[in-house]
Amino acid sequence: LSEAESWGKKPSTGSYKVETKSDEGSLTTGGSLVKAEPEDGYGVVTAKLAEMIEEQIVSGEFETIEAPTEMLEAEDASEREVYLIASATTSFKGSDKNRRYNIWKISDKLNGVVFKPGETFSVNTHVGERNAANGWKEGQGIEDGMLTPQYGGGICQVSTTMYNATLKAEMKMVNRLPHTMHVKYVPEGLDATISTGGPDFKVMNRLESEMYMIVRCDNPSSTVTVEVYGYQERDYDIKRSTEKISTSE
Repeated sequence: LSEAESWGKKPSTGSYKVETKSDEGSLTTGGSLVKAEPEDGYGVVTAKLAEMIEEQIVSGEFETIEAPTEMLEAEDASEREVYLIASATTSFKGSDKNRRYNIWKISDKLNGVVFKPGETFSVNTHVGERNAANGWKEGQGIEDGMLTPQYGGGICQVSTTMYNATLKAEMKMVNRLPHTMHVKYVPEGLDATISTGGPDFKVMNRLESEMYMIVRCDNPSSTVTVEVYGYQERDYDIKRSTEKISTSE
């Protein structure tokens, strides 16, 4: 934002917000959508402010100016209904404790994300660098077709689950790459790898209204579920299928 754009507070429509919950002890995340009250905003009346500054310049008499403001009334959208558009679930049964922790940690970071209309969302940017200093544990990850120990190992299962949910939600896939070897938790061709400083998963909200994401990580059942919500009710479901068309030598 420019300095001028930061002078004030934008009104917030009374739509929905995500109330998240997380428990590091049990390695669980979840949440729910609740209706939010509209909040008025305010902004600086720049034309009036410019006039006041000009008057002082002309007169040569300078003193502190209190910037004139105006109230920006919020639209009450609290009657709008939000719907579950799509969801996807994968299992991490058999994962070791470090991989389970990393899956929980990225689930916690992605839980409650709001996709703004026309916004491109980057998983790498939102989650941040995976290293020991940021609290990630070392787990097995795929690199150049081999399993190697790396900080954040296992988090691609969540980006993959998110890929499947957002694909079914008909969001635009801006950037997505598969692993260099097949992963067991989804059919071939339905994975999305991410890496610090490397592959990223990016999606864009095509709608003219917000979309919301809830990530449910349940360590006791070894499942992670990604749910995508929006204001457009659907009367159909999306089914995915893959077909292997070639194999590299």
